[in-house]
Amino acid sequence: MLLLPMGILDLTWFLCRDLGFEMTEEEINRMIAELDKDSSGAIDLDKLTAKFGEWETGVELMKAFHIIDQDKNGKISAADIQRIAKELGERFSDRDIQGMIDEADQDHDGEVDDKEFLRMMRRTSYG
Repeated sequence: MLLLPMGILDLTWFLCRDLGFEMTEEEINRMIAELDKDSSGAIDLDKLTAKFGEWETGVELMKAFHIIDQDKNGKISAADIQRIAKELGERFSDRDIQGMIDEADQDHDGEVDDKEFLRMMRRTSYG
């Protein structure tokens, strides 16, 4: 187990930036505090790498979200699902699509926002 000293704020910021993650200093400090649970002043490189893996998965899932959200309103609607299904050669009934939305729609607004999408996808094998 390789431990990195807590003076890695700059290194972490550069790693995040190079991997395509835009993070503020506050967000990086929060992440480091989360990884340094024993307040030892060091973090495990394996834990840091795993955290980057989680973020990368999130980035890929958000790319999928934006592809599905055709009208770019920040929510996936029944029409968005119908369109992407048609493009992929899939056929779903209106009832099937409503069931998909209902399963993910926690705020009951009839659409799926990005947080609901990520939560749903992480409950499956995709996340």
